[in-house]
Parts: sequence; structure tokens; C-alpha cells
Amino acid sequence: MRRLRQFGDCWLGCRLFEELRLDQYFSAHLANHRGPEDWAKVVELLTVNRLCAPGSELSVHERWFDRTAMDVLLEADPAIAGKDRFYPNPRQDRRPQRASGTTPGPTLGPPLKR
Repeated sequence: MRRLRQFGDCWLGCRLFEELRLDQYFSAHLANHRGPEDWAKVVELLTVNRLCAPGSELSVHERWFDRTAMDVLLEADPAIAGKDRFYPNPRQDRRPQRASGTTPGPTLGPPLKR
């Protein structure tokens, strides 16, 4: 045996996620989310992590993911747990840039009265 990994608790977490039909819900609601990632699988990964070994997203990347069989259970590339998935590079701002001289976006409501 070369690489022993946790399987049972992760398998149970994935089955619970599917039994509650959360996989279908997130697939439908995150289908149009930008980027090449399957965000429904990212949500499932983070959910199972919270059930099995609660920790930060960084701990998923640094420690937990490599110790588990989540890549097999999710049928996903190990890059799904990459730290850039959870903590995007601030230099790569994904928001569209406003042209100079444009007016600011809409306000959230009327100004507060004092």
C-alpha cells in the first residue's frame, strides 16, 4: 500500500450531500458562474470538509485534501482544492473595469436621515 487516504467519512459526507439533493441544487444554481471551475463540486468539497474535519479553506488545500480520497469521490482534478480557488490572486481582479469619467453605480437606497 503506497498512499493510504481517508475514504469512509468522506464517502458518507458525499452520499449525504447527494441524498439531500444539494448536488442538484448547486449544479443548477451555479451553472452560469464564471470560470472553468465546477463550483458545485467546490461547494461539495467544502461542505464535506466541514462535516469531517472543520477547518479553514487554506487547511483544505494544505493538509486535508491530500489525506482524503475526495478527488476520486468528486471525480475531479486535485486542482479543485488549489489555494487559488479559495484565495484568488488580488492582482487578478475579475471585476470589469469602469471606464474613466463614468458615473458610479446605483446606490442601495435613499440617504439616511439624521
